[in-house]
Amino acid sequence: MNDIDFPEIDTQPETAPAPTPMAAAVATQMNNSELVKVNLTDVALAHFGDWRTQVANATATLTGVQHDLSTPSKIEEAKSLRFRLIGQPRAEVRKVSKALKSKLAGVSKSVGIEEDVAVAAYDEAEKLITPQIEAREQQLADEKAERERIAAERAAAQAACLADIRGYVTRANVPGMTAARVDAGIALLASMSFPAEQWLDPVALANAQCETLETMRAVHAMLTEREAAAARVEAQRIENERLAAELAAQQRQLAEQQAELDRQAQEQRQRLEREAAEAERQRREAAEAEARQRAEDEAERNRLAELEASRLQEVTAAAKSMADAIAPPAAPTPEVSAAAPAEPVKPVITVDLDTTPPPPQAAEEPATLKLGTICERLGFSLTEAFIAGLGIERRGTDKRAVLYRESDWPAIKAALITKLKELA
Repeated sequence: MNDIDFPEIDTQPETAPAPTPMAAAVATQMNNSELVKVNLTDVALAHFGDWRTQVANATATLTGVQHDLSTPSKIEEAKSLRFRLIGQPRAEVRKVSKALKSKLAGVSKSVGIEEDVAVAAYDEAEKLITPQIEAREQQLADEKAERERIAAERAAAQAACLADIRGYVTRANVPGMTAARVDAGIALLASMSFPAEQWLDPVALANAQCETLETMRAVHAMLTEREAAAARVEAQRIENERLAAELAAQQRQLAEQQAELDRQAQEQRQRLEREAAEAERQRREAAEAEARQRAEDEAERNRLAELEASRLQEVTAAAKSMADAIAPPAAPTPEVSAAAPAEPVKPVITVDLDTTPPPPQAAEEPATLKLGTICERLGFSLTEAFIAGLGIERRGTDKRAVLYRESDWPAIKAALITKLKELA
């Protein structure tokens, strides 16, 4: 609480409302010749008057009221009411606040808060009338803009229609125009009508229509005469061209007959030359084909002989490896009597493999045993042709792989052992 010697401050306007009892008491104390100690906040806030009651009264006056804003004068009356109830008291609050702030720096914070509260309250009350005013003003502005837009559109349509009518004459005088097209334009222009309710100045459009039709009819007459003269000239030109064409056709027929005779003679010579050349070509091709066939047959025989020799070597080596692998241990050498002559020992080959024919397999057994898998199991390579020579045909293929059934494996081993015994 700040207490100072507080001089009198005259901030009340002539139209300000009557001060509250507290403000009157403070004013009485301030009017005394002797300065007294006063509370700055109370004194300062007292100068605002009973603004809360005023705001409440203004709010009550404006709440639920639908103002008549049908005419600009009614809008001005609403604005005047708003000024009396809100604008003027709010301005007085600001005026009092400004005066107090300039004199009372120490209580400016309280004064500012009071100002903000009072102004906010008046602003809130203003919302009860301002939106109606602004909405009506916007409606009147929109209606005026719409009237102006419609008037501008009608003026633009009038100008465009007038220019289009005048443009018929320009289009009728372009190079290459015909009388028929001008006549069609005349009919189209004559069919136009200009209702008064649609156009700003239908009389001006009708006058322009009549003037343009008169000019186009003159142009049509000129073009009709010009086209008739051109038609006569064209008919004479066509007749001259017909006679020239008949003469040229006769000359062309004679030239074509001579050219046909020359062509036939040339074709006869070319046919004989082609037949002779074709006979010679066929003779050379037959000789070359015969020579190539002989060379290919000789190369195939050599390749087959080399392949057979290679396969024989592979089978022989494989047989030797398998014989060494399956040969039984050497028996101890029997004692030979000095009196008995020694007998040669024959090599014995025993194969500890199951040669029992495989049991019959179901017809639906799939072929999944690849030729490569058979070679891996044996430890050496075999070909499809070699296995076919053993009496076992392939069961199918998978891309490039030759396939057998798993049940063929015992038969392949048995046939291979038989083959090795024959070679031994």
